[in-house]
Order: sequence, then structure tokens, then C-alpha cells
Amino acid sequence: MADSGITYRKIDFKMEAADAERVILGAILLDNSIIRQTRKITPLDFTEPFHRAVFSAMLELEENGDRIDALLIFAIIKKQPSYNDPFSMWTVSAITNLTYGLPHFHDIFDYVHLVKENSSRIYGVSKGENLCDQLAAGKITLKEFCHGLVKLESELRDNYAEETDSFKPLSEIFQTEVLPTLDAYFRQEATEFLISTGLDKIDETLGGGLYRTDVLAIVAPPKSAKSALALQIGRNIAKQGETVGLLSLEMSNLQNALRLIAQESYALSFDEFGDDSEAVESNWLKPGIYQSTYEKASQIAAKLFLDNFLVCQKPLEWREVQSEARRLVKEKNLSVLIVDYWQLIENGQRGKTRAELLGEIAKGLKKLGQELNIAIIVLGQFNQEGLKEYKKSGELSPLYLEGSGELVKSANIVLTVDIKEADLNDRRAPRRGTLTFKPLRSGADRRLECEFYGRFLTVTNIYG
Repeated sequence: MADSGITYRKIDFKMEAADAERVILGAILLDNSIIRQTRKITPLDFTEPFHRAVFSAMLELEENGDRIDALLIFAIIKKQPSYNDPFSMWTVSAITNLTYGLPHFHDIFDYVHLVKENSSRIYGVSKGENLCDQLAAGKITLKEFCHGLVKLESELRDNYAEETDSFKPLSEIFQTEVLPTLDAYFRQEATEFLISTGLDKIDETLGGGLYRTDVLAIVAPPKSAKSALALQIGRNIAKQGETVGLLSLEMSNLQNALRLIAQESYALSFDEFGDDSEAVESNWLKPGIYQSTYEKASQIAAKLFLDNFLVCQKPLEWREVQSEARRLVKEKNLSVLIVDYWQLIENGQRGKTRAELLGEIAKGLKKLGQELNIAIIVLGQFNQEGLKEYKKSGELSPLYLEGSGELVKSANIVLTVDIKEADLNDRRAPRRGTLTFKPLRSGADRRLECEFYGRFLTVTNIYG
């Protein structure tokens, strides 16, 4: 066999990307089934235009269930605008020569890895240089430059993810993850594994609280206390010393702050007096309030100076959400991420329906929690069809979530909130509510009754 100039061994990153591309294409021509090993790359990852055109034709043939050979590839390439060059070297012979000097490969993953790494490197350098040029020319601010770098880092992480750590030996798992925490587990120090919601009945229902990597989906119609409940749980968790991140895509920082003051005041009133007689009603928290109310609200606010409760009201794309979560885990030791609400996260991908994009985000939240070892509380809203069904039957089915039902499939636990109408004759009277958990770790569903107080709906008196 003639020497083709390619070394067949465990490749290193000094090997030319064009050679790796040729190995991939030639191997597919020799064994069509090899194309299944190329799912990680696209034609755009190839540096040579000819290689890009050949691989694109190969994918088309595979999708149509046709044999992948030089003649059929050439028939597709001839239809491409780039083939009209009279001096084009894109011929059947050129395609056939891709196999010259190649043995039959059983595994081309290393070559695919190199092509993807090279493509990501080119993309990263190009985007990075562009950001630097814009900063130097004064077209973007330093803050925008940093934001662009964070977004680029997230894109590169997603497009070029290391896969070598996906599977670990059981010995390594025991040594690094199990044995260091086994003593605490048998001493029943639940905080090593569980995060309390601060609401005893909910903790009891969840089996002690939220496990790290849990995804708790809180779903309800609009204006049904789901944001208030999530905020209250977040406040409780932060008071335990855990770091909480709230991505608030619906409420401003001021609105969330006023809610927290009202919720804290109700909690203090119930703790001291057993009722809401001393609570600061949210309607009073507005311009022109009495001085005494302002002073009381200020005292309550002072109890909420929590550096470990981090809030973002800026709309973020899905890539930015991932990047920010990773940063918070690294820099702030994030334990819980609250997303309010899921359907408002932007997904920059094109060519897909909104349901498909939301489905990808839902599955991505589950993966993000597992990757970072954090609990995620994500809020979802029902669509119009679901609201009609609720008014007719009185049942709130998570299958009617707006945009996509994928959130229900991805979540460990789905909490449906059903709150009754307010009593117009007694505005201080609590609103009755039902919290339905499904499925629990035991496989059963459970319902809890509760009361919501005030316009900002502080949950108390949970029973059932």
C-alpha cells in the first residue's frame, strides 16, 4: 500500500485538520455505517470547501436512505453553485481519491474530535478578534465586551463539549463522591444532600426538602401565586445560608423587594402574634404611605439584606442562563436557581418552532442542574386551552403548559398551584389554595391545603 502521508495512531492535535477531514470522508466511502460516528460535526466544521461539499452530500444520501458512493455524491455536488467553475477539480476521481491509502476504519471518533476542535478554535478566534476590534474602535463598552466574552465562552462550551468525563469508573465515584459524604449520610445530616424550603409541610411532602440536582416545576395559570411561592421559598433557603439565584423575567427588582418586605412582615406577625394583625399590607407600600408604615417597612427590609440572594431582572438568552449559572456556582457557591418563568427565556436558534425551542430549554435545565449539582425551581404558565379546561373541570393538568409539555417530563416534581378567588367583601381574608405534588419520589401524588395572605400572597397554614 502506498504511503499517503497520514500516520495511523491515536492522533494528536498537531495533525492537520484537512487530513482528519479526509480520513473521515474516506472512511465513510469505505464503510457507509461509519457516518453514524459523525453526529458531533456538521459540514460547516470542515475547513476545505471540497470536503464540506462532499460531507454535505453524504448526509443528504444518508437521510434519503441511499448508498454513499462517489457517483451519487458527484451527482449532488454538480447541482451546487460552486461547481459551475470551469476549472473546478471537484470530480468523481477526486472523490474516489479520498480513500487512497486508507485502511478500513472501525472508529473515527478521534478524527471527528479534531475536526470539531479545529472548527471551534477558528470560530472562537474570529469572534474574539471581532469583539476586540469593536472595543478598540469604541463601538461597544467594556461591559458589553465582557458580556460578549461570556456568551462566546458559553457557545464554545456547548459546541465543543468534552465527553471524556461522561462515564466514570465506579471506583472513582466511590472515592470522590460517596466515601467523603457517607459518614454525614449515616449520621443523618440531611443538609449535606437536602435543601429545606423553610415550609415544614412541603419539606415533609418532598421527603425532607429539595435534593441537589432536583428540578421542581411550579405551574399555574397567570396570577396564581406561583411567583410569590417561589420567592418565599427562595427567601427561606437564603436565610439558611445557601446561595440562591433568582432569574426574574417578569418582575422588576423593586416589585420583588416589595413582595419580600410584605412576606417577611407576615412571617414575623404570625411568629409573634399567631395572626396577620401586625403585617405590613402590600397596598400600603406605595408613594404617600404613612411615616409609621415606612419606618416599619424599613425595619423589615433591614432583615432582608442577604448577600447570598442574587437577583437578575435582565432578559437572558438560554446560553447566557447557562453561563451565568456556571459562574455563580464557581464564584458564589450557588445552591438553588429559580427561573421565573421558563417560557420567557429566549432561545436564539432558528429554524425550529417555539415548542421545540422551549422543549430544548426544559431538557437543558435538567442537564444544567445535574452538571452543577444545584436544585432548580422553574415556573411555568398554562396556555389558553389549559385555562378553558380548568374552568370546565376544575383540574389543572401540566399537559396544558404554554409552549411545550417538555417541562413536565424533565422535572423531578411538578407542583401545581390552584388558588381561589379573593373575597371582595373582606380583602384581608386569606385566599384558600391547593398545592398538588406529582409525582413524588414514592410515585404517589399528594395534595396540601394552604392559605395565601395579602396582595403579594404569602403562603401560611399549610396542612393536609
